[in-house]
Amino acid sequence: MDAGTHATMATVQVAANGGGHRRGAATSEPQAALYDRATRDGDAVICLRVCVDHPERIARRSGPAAAAEVVPALAELAERLAEPRRVSAELLPGELCLLVFAEPSSADELARGLIDGARSLSVPSRPAPLRVSISIGMAHNRRHGPPSWNTVLGVAEEGLEVARSAGGGRHVHTELYELYQPDCTPEKGVSLTADRARKSVARKLGSRATAEAREPASNGAAVPSPGAGSPAVQAHGPFAHADAAEAPAAD
Repeated sequence: MDAGTHATMATVQVAANGGGHRRGAATSEPQAALYDRATRDGDAVICLRVCVDHPERIARRSGPAAAAEVVPALAELAERLAEPRRVSAELLPGELCLLVFAEPSSADELARGLIDGARSLSVPSRPAPLRVSISIGMAHNRRHGPPSWNTVLGVAEEGLEVARSAGGGRHVHTELYELYQPDCTPEKGVSLTADRARKSVARKLGSRATAEAREPASNGAAVPSPGAGSPAVQAHGPFAHADAAEAPAAD
């Protein structure tokens, strides 16, 4: 999804208000403007692209009303997890784009919290929580350049696609900023095309999932792309789900 599409979406801005938060306050300021201003001011910003892995299963098992409530519920969950940091959320059918005004070091914890919380997600139309599987792609502005809004969106979407292609229920940060913006210093000094990078990371994730199915999964493990000097890829979350005996549940 391109930045122009994002710029036209309604944004839910969760802003600090004294000692508490103002929930769901509408703002006409697009995320691109929020990101550009924060980056210009030297403030750290994390971008999380969150996708519901199997929305059709939720609609089939719990009804269309419950399915429509999942993404807003994820936005509320993100707000609670991020407190007291400021959060901006753009809601899409089956997807959520989050900006969290915090250092990248907190991104893994936030992503893991979202994945864990989605497995028991309360929505207004259902008396019992839903079990939802989500995938997350991550990016941030703490990279030499600094990354433009388009670059951050591209890196986060790349990570989201890799997470989904590897089975969902995980978060991925490819760190392949130089694919979208040449002046972002690469990790190893070599660029790949986006398509090659996606296939490379997905292939690595798949092979690692097979190996790690026999031992406890680890979070935050570095998974290098194939080839000498290829950019490092940071892959997060359980490569082989903790409940590997069953597929990621959507309800």
